[in-house]
Parts: sequence; structure tokens; C-alpha cells
Amino acid sequence: MRSWRRAAPRRRHKQPRCTSCGGHIPRSEPDVILQNTEVAGRLMFHERCALPAFQALVRGDPGVWSATARHVDAEAN
Repeated sequence: MRSWRRAAPRRRHKQPRCTSCGGHIPRSEPDVILQNTEVAGRLMFHERCALPAFQALVRGDPGVWSATARHVDAEAN
């Protein structure tokens, strides 16, 4: 039988990392998600790191990328 102390760390939710700077994105900070319609997966960015990423990724084919901005304030979503 497992102890709750050993099982507790396994239940932790991993924080996503910013694709641009590599830092963790906490739930308390707004973020931007870029999704490619042709390839599965998504790229996550801090809001402050997102503009250069948008410019670099969208230059090639703007119809392929979709962006979602998640605000921390519930009224802004």
C-alpha cells in the first residue's frame, strides 16, 4: 500500500515552459498559445515573450497559425 507522502509528488501538475525564454509559466501570469493547424502540438509563451515569437513564426504562412491569449483576470477571458 502506498503512503500519501510518496504518492503526493506524483499528483503535481507540471508548469508549462515558455518556448522563447525557457522559464516556467505560472497560472498567475497571462500567457499566449500558438497552435499550428497542420502539425499537432502547441507553443506556449509568456505574454512578454510572445511578440517576437509571433513575428518569427507568422512571417512564413499566416494562415497556418492560430493564437490564443489567456488572461489571468476572469472578466477579461
